[in-house]
Amino acid sequence: MAVYWGVDSAAYVNVEPPGLTTGQTLYQYVAANFGTPAFWGRYIGGNYALTSGEVSYLHDPSRNCKILLIYNGATAASVSGTETDGENDANAAIAAAQALSVPAGVCIFADIEAGWNPSSAWIEGWSNVMFNSDYRGAGGIYGDFAQTNMAGPYCTAWNNNANMRNGPSYVYTSEPEPGCTGSSNIPAWAPSGPSCNPTYTIAWQYAEGCGAKICYNNTTCFDEDEVNGAVGFACLW
Repeated sequence: MAVYWGVDSAAYVNVEPPGLTTGQTLYQYVAANFGTPAFWGRYIGGNYALTSGEVSYLHDPSRNCKILLIYNGATAASVSGTETDGENDANAAIAAAQALSVPAGVCIFADIEAGWNPSSAWIEGWSNVMFNSDYRGAGGIYGDFAQTNMAGPYCTAWNNNANMRNGPSYVYTSEPEPGCTGSSNIPAWAPSGPSCNPTYTIAWQYAEGCGAKICYNNTTCFDEDEVNGAVGFACLW
């Protein structure tokens, strides 16, 4: 099975991070020190959102870097809410993608942060709207599926919702985290996805906080990821 290596960041890709003094963009820093990413995960819909300039920069033929889209406009309160709350977040994600001219057939993952408590109703609402949109499948969910507060509601929704099974619903998991690597020594594909849906666990954030502390408030700028080439790479933009 082909596996592709990439990174994700809240920081902008096409500018020099605040703490870097080499004149490199964040992309150039990663490529020079860790390897050339096949894809880059970026936010839409909330803070630190992907810009049209970044899209042009990543898609330039000299880089040919795909984009993994993560909707970060949901909140701890909204994801613990009703099916309508899930529908509202999905519609906002779709509007954000359309504003960037994201084409049909691309996956949009909902960002559910550690410690949040998503409801199965919210997951179903999100998935139903995505299923009926131009975007891929029943959308995707990012989160820590090693935790029961994430895997439990997800699997309840999966078992109840034909759109999630038929869409299908895609999973981007943040566990386990063996640690930062370069592109040449990535871990073997072993993401911890929900037991109800192992087939469509297609993206894995296997390391957080990689690189030097060159970003905002003296923090690291990026995390490291893999996508399953059989299905995952086709989900990217």
